Amino acid sequence: MQNRQSLSYITARILTEVDAIIQALKPDWMLVQGDTTTAMSAA
Repeated sequence: MQNRQSLSYITARILTEVDAIIQALKPDWMLVQGDTTTAMSAA
């Protein structure tokens, strides 16, 4: 978390980080849980 971060910043950061994790782990399925922005971005 950063002071005064925008929703677009959070969304872009999550999309980038989750993509790297998915590529590395290649999961068969995922369960997404979190606040609205986090859940939407991860899903």
